[in-house]
Amino acid sequence: MVGNRKAESAPHSIMKHLIASILERQGHKVELEADFGDYIADVYDWKTKLAYEVQTNKQKDIEEEKIRKGLLHGEIFDIIIIRTNEYHLQGIAASIAMTKLKYKILGE
Repeated sequence: MVGNRKAESAPHSIMKHLIASILERQGHKVELEADFGDYIADVYDWKTKLAYEVQTNKQKDIEEEKIRKGLLHGEIFDIIIIRTNEYHLQGIAASIAMTKLKYKILGE
């Protein structure tokens, strides 16, 4: 497992998968947790060379650092910041959905 996916929030995980699904439905090849060495993109679109970073809230310093590191790589044309709180994926609903789905899949 690349990155720290066990610690990410339900809204963060759901948003990454929604982004990937939207892009894949348009015929794009995407990768979750694309590892570029010193930079890991939440979602990377191999067709457009765009990286997508999912954040809960605006965190200027963290976002600027991710963009700085990411753009050092020739494979990355640009980095798009997506904030979960702008798409109503916060709080209990996303957590309940993840818990129910985990139970259905894993029986836990």
